[in-house]
Amino acid sequence: MSASRPAAALAALLLAGCSYCDGKAELEAARAGDLDAVQTLGELGDPRIPSSASLTGIKIGEAIEVVAPFLESTDPLVRLQALEAVRHLATRQRDLYRSRFPTLIDTMLADPEVEIRWRAAWALGRLERTCPALREALKDPHPRVAERAAWAVGQARDEDAVDGLIDALEADPAVARQAARALGRITGLRHGPEPAAWAGWGKQWRARRAIDDAHTPPAPPEEPTPPGDD
Repeated sequence: MSASRPAAALAALLLAGCSYCDGKAELEAARAGDLDAVQTLGELGDPRIPSSASLTGIKIGEAIEVVAPFLESTDPLVRLQALEAVRHLATRQRDLYRSRFPTLIDTMLADPEVEIRWRAAWALGRLERTCPALREALKDPHPRVAERAAWAVGQARDEDAVDGLIDALEADPAVARQAARALGRITGLRHGPEPAAWAGWGKQWRARRAIDDAHTPPAPPEEPTPPGDD
């Protein structure tokens, strides 16, 4: 399954400087359910379009709010189209996405469609953002999704993903290679790109963690809450 992009339209916007594209008409059309408008909003958020010329008069956040409901469509092509639009818009304003829509793409990692899960992992990697669902995607039954999840947690330098990446070293070869690269990016160590070298490191890392856990004192019991006055 794939979604086409209006390359010719994007080229026209770039050539024209998009001086006439304030995005307002597309915003209203998307609100009315126009799927072409959803895709156009995403294209207007494409980082290749100069920021001074794109989405003039409307905010990226407003565009994401309009596109977001399409992520819940029963049609996988619509969900895919909406995800791509959100990805472009979020890439334009990463801080805004992180503060206002921090879990919007995360939910797509559980989509029944492989293509959508793969693109959701890729989008999070582009945003250098991680989450529990992305770490869980390291175990996705489809290697394409698990491979992108490994790449994405590496891009985000997610230290909480190390344990899952060690497990992924024994997965499909493409997943294992990407897991090795991600471990190198997260740890800053240079064991090369081969999963076997990182597997040895992983055993040592887990052994050290087990020792540390054994010497960690238990948390003190919580103070009992005094009864309230009746």
